[in-house]
Amino acid sequence: MKEKLTNIQQEQVLNAGSKRAETERALLSFLFNGFSNIVLDKSNYHLVCLMDELFELESYAQMTGELVDQKYTESSLEIQKYSHVLIALNGLHTRSLIERKIYFSKDHMPEDGFCDLEGKLDDVEAYSYFWLARGLHIPQSQSFMYPEHLRSPQSHPTTFILERIEFQLTTKGFDVALKLQEHNDNDARFNSQKELTEAAVKASQSSAKTARIALWAAIFIAIGSMGNLFLSIYKYCVQL
Repeated sequence: MKEKLTNIQQEQVLNAGSKRAETERALLSFLFNGFSNIVLDKSNYHLVCLMDELFELESYAQMTGELVDQKYTESSLEIQKYSHVLIALNGLHTRSLIERKIYFSKDHMPEDGFCDLEGKLDDVEAYSYFWLARGLHIPQSQSFMYPEHLRSPQSHPTTFILERIEFQLTTKGFDVALKLQEHNDNDARFNSQKELTEAAVKASQSSAKTARIALWAAIFIAIGSMGNLFLSIYKYCVQL
């Protein structure tokens, strides 16, 4: 019999879900606003650090449960940062908001250029985030060969060496990001209009208050002037 979650546990799960969704929206907006094509390799470590810190991707990765892997805890800080980014971008990839291409070179046919093995790594260790992260941080360090039972009789035993990973915004991702942007713009316009309205009301109230003060001042001045007039008339009558 499964134990029911306590109210606190339920709240923690909901908060974690909201936080993950918030991070994914922020990442999607990042891609939409100038980074629609991200290339991960050793030369782009600065971009990895930026994304990791800007979007707090370690916290996101922890919520996925992926970081309990021993390969992660034994990795260097740099490899861990690559892992955080890969895990977070995978959240968008599984929703078809971005497409991913994992490029390898072939040891015996480098002249063929890089080949995209996305979707062809299910039965090899190269599919691990941490395996990929190490290969991105330490070029030429990660390679694999398809097991014999996965190779066709005509295929030559080939060692594939990880070169880079590319992520690109899909049409669906662009549409979703555009709607999010429009929503944010509408919120910004609403808040700006609200602030302007409140400022106008305060200005109106201030003007009315100033007008009342001016009116009372004018009345007091008028009363004072009348008093001086009566006093002058009185003095004139006494002298007669």
